Amino acid sequence: MKKLPQLSIFLLLFFSVYGLSVSSASAKTKSSKVLEVSKHHKNHDIKAIEKFIQKMSKHIPEQELRNYLYTEYSFNPIVMKKLIAGKREKKNDSKSKKKSKPLFPQYPLYRWLKYNKIFIQPERIELGVKHYYEHKPIYDSVSKQYRIDPMILASILGVETKFGKIQGKYNARNALITNSFHKSSHRQPFYRRELAAFLQLSQQNPFMHNAKGSYAGALGMAQFIPTSYQYYAVDHNKDGFVNLFSSKEDAIASIANYFKEHRWRDDEPAAKLLYEFTHQQINSKNKLTKMRKKLATVGNKARKELKGLKKIVIFKAKKYQLWGLYHNFNVIKRYNSLNSYAMAVHQLSTEIGNKLSKEN
Repeated sequence: MKKLPQLSIFLLLFFSVYGLSVSSASAKTKSSKVLEVSKHHKNHDIKAIEKFIQKMSKHIPEQELRNYLYTEYSFNPIVMKKLIAGKREKKNDSKSKKKSKPLFPQYPLYRWLKYNKIFIQPERIELGVKHYYEHKPIYDSVSKQYRIDPMILASILGVETKFGKIQGKYNARNALITNSFHKSSHRQPFYRRELAAFLQLSQQNPFMHNAKGSYAGALGMAQFIPTSYQYYAVDHNKDGFVNLFSSKEDAIASIANYFKEHRWRDDEPAAKLLYEFTHQQINSKNKLTKMRKKLATVGNKARKELKGLKKIVIFKAKKYQLWGLYHNFNVIKRYNSLNSYAMAVHQLSTEIGNKLSKEN
């Protein structure tokens, strides 16, 4: 007996569950089952069929599914008309919905409350100050050699691994194998390159055979992916191994080298706070209009006065903050492309630096 297509099996199961009738094949379709929807089904049956078709549409192109249902099965035309019309109505409804206007059309708005809560908090700032004091000679020598702000180097370690305390719990080799072969992903070629790089690193560095890392295979205190480990990691302590897992010297210098290679500018900041305000200052139409004018004035002044300014944006956490972004902000984004990540690194570095200044 010829096997029914997978969709046919789904449909047969569906109709048996919902109690819809299955009739004999007509003369024209002797070798096929014909599913016939009665004219007398209640509305909840129609909704059930519609829900099923919507679910199947996620796996099969809608037009293809629709054609299949018409050609392979004898649905009651009235029911099918309602289903198809219903689907079209939903599409039209979604298109007819007006997109809400942005609060501040002249500036992109990024929400980063989640990152702010995790990374810009007293415990992590305190750990950063302690880590800097404990490894000050390393930070000083690396900063001088690579011309990178030591607070940025400390902040990357703070955001990535809480200053080396949390380096990942997954076997790096197994994680990369899983992502390369056992998961359907458009990133498989990327992970296969990283797996090859990791195996090469393991041959050169025996301590990496059973290395632990993130679920994506990022390694060590700096959380370098294997290819970045190959290209940017350095043996700063000259012991013959590039060890980002236990060598603070190698980890800090490798981050500095990464930023240097991505053209960090030591004479520019990453970002500059231009203005901040609260929700209460924009909670009416009149207040919002005034704030938009104020922000336009602040932005125009910043563009004229601040050399090297690349972009002006708003970040929202507990407050709204207008920020001017520089070239170095994009360099941080080479480490992680999220704007929230780059702002977390910048603000954590600022908070660590401020606390150190107060203590000295």
